Amino acid sequence: MSFPDWIEKFRKPKTEIRFLNGQYYIYSISYKYSAELKRTKKITGKLLGKITENDGFIQSQKDKLRDMPHGSIHVAEFGVYELFLSHMEKETKYLEKAFADSYIDWKQIIAMAMIRFIYQSPIKMMDFHWYNSYFHTQWGISLSDKQISALLRELGDSRDNILAYFRQFSTVGAHLLIDTTNIPSRSTKIESVRLGYSRDMSFTPQTNLFFIFSLELQMPVYYRVVPGNIRDVKSFTLSLQESGIPNVVIVADKGFH
Repeated sequence: MSFPDWIEKFRKPKTEIRFLNGQYYIYSISYKYSAELKRTKKITGKLLGKITENDGFIQSQKDKLRDMPHGSIHVAEFGVYELFLSHMEKETKYLEKAFADSYIDWKQIIAMAMIRFIYQSPIKMMDFHWYNSYFHTQWGISLSDKQISALLRELGDSRDNILAYFRQFSTVGAHLLIDTTNIPSRSTKIESVRLGYSRDMSFTPQTNLFFIFSLELQMPVYYRVVPGNIRDVKSFTLSLQESGIPNVVIVADKGFH
């Protein structure tokens, strides 16, 4: 195909000009020997831009990105994190308020929860996922494995802040479900692991998690870690007092006591 004279000045080595849909486009090309064809084969590469008589060569947006210095572009995930935060707006505000007077950064708690929920990520991979999120650049926090380990230790000691968070959820007139879950463990580092009586009628090392769930909110409004050698009925009264839930009417079967 013949081109107008004004097009020829834009022809450069290892490029090809094409006329498509009324526009002139310039592509990069390369050559490679084909053993099957037994000759050199032309390979059309990337679109470099278009050519107009008035404006000359107009570089494509993608080609401009390729020319930018390495490291100046950060491709980040946004949608899934924004979806999470939009659904957890109330909980996020409660968390910020509960830990306002604490040395714990509430943003790290939220970020760790998001990554755990989205990717089921182990601790060692959380910083990788967080670096590739949009909110990494906005919040200015890190999630290295050492920071998360320190955060979990500090969070475990911040019982008053945890209770302050849960108490912001209204339970007045609510229907609640109470349950204790036994978690077997052979750990010698967890203080709450004790020899306790299991449902299979044997004594095994375990720790207990005491939960109060709200039927209306469809979420837990209180939890407490109980040593494995303490039975449900012994921890029941103290847990209700600590939860701050007022005017409780208990409905239970006779086997509970």
